[in-house]
Amino acid sequence: MGIWKIIPNLNVIINICDLRSISWLRQQSENLFVFYKYLLKSLLTTLSNEQDQSLKKLLLAIKIYSLNKNSIITLLPIKRKIRIKGVLNKEKKIVTIYKDKRFQSYFDREISGRKSGVHFLNVPKIFDVDENLCFFTEELICGKSMTEILETDKQKALTYLNKTSVSLIEMFYSEWSEISVEAYTLKLEQQIEDLICMIDAPDLKNTLLELVKDLKENATKELDEVRVGLSHGDLSYDNIIVDISNQMWLIDWERFGKWSLGYDFFVLNRKTQLDQYFSKEEVNTLRFNWFRDIKKFSILKIKAYQSIYLLELLGFQSQYRYFDNNIDFKFLNKWIALVNKHLRIK
Repeated sequence: MGIWKIIPNLNVIINICDLRSISWLRQQSENLFVFYKYLLKSLLTTLSNEQDQSLKKLLLAIKIYSLNKNSIITLLPIKRKIRIKGVLNKEKKIVTIYKDKRFQSYFDREISGRKSGVHFLNVPKIFDVDENLCFFTEELICGKSMTEILETDKQKALTYLNKTSVSLIEMFYSEWSEISVEAYTLKLEQQIEDLICMIDAPDLKNTLLELVKDLKENATKELDEVRVGLSHGDLSYDNIIVDISNQMWLIDWERFGKWSLGYDFFVLNRKTQLDQYFSKEEVNTLRFNWFRDIKKFSILKIKAYQSIYLLELLGFQSQYRYFDNNIDFKFLNKWIALVNKHLRIK
């Protein structure tokens, strides 16, 4: 929805803050993005009980005001955050604002992920962080996503994927441990049960409980321990950017954390369906890279890890629901289909 369709009336801004004081703030700010920060704080203070509405008004204020300052602004509303791309004095930056404290965990993962990932991959530099407002400013990386590269040059895309995998594996093993598979799957099972208890649909409840049990049995049958280490958590073609110098950048770290070995590849394959673009041998090479250090490696062990990935996927959904008591039934149905397909594969 266009920003003008949200609140088309300029008088709204007059009602929530004095434009003369905004002008003063702008003059005192080092750049436009510091100004955004102060404006956001002002609006949220003014309308503390109507945060969603204040955010819409914030966006309108930025749009109106920036037009008078010869800056280029692009607003990118996303479900739990707003991104503002800007070019000021030829300096490209992007501001990310999480809508409110309900999304604090995503913000925390985003910041900690970048601090860890920068040692192994190109990660956009962060200029400013406000933990109270869940707000940060970073450099804007311009280039092509892997999705775009895939459409024109599959081999180049595969090369970049291999390089990304190598770097992510190095990051994984920079801080990893082996955990009893019984203990790890039990923890995931408990997280999932918290979600299932909220579902008021007996048939769906029973289906989920049965599938979780099957996945746990599948994992514990082939594995004694599971390797857990630092992972991006949301690897996709759209999160890998290649700039004009052919440097790769990895963005969007809000699902960063400790995941099981190969979880990043699982997420990438789930989102991209690699076998639609690459041969079976090429996909397997990418997958096997993650398991090259495991003794007595076998396909059955990979399938056991895949059972753990599916438990982690649902466990994350259980831990980080967007709103209290909000069940994403569309996601649950997709997850059920994914598990059934996995369990059918021999």
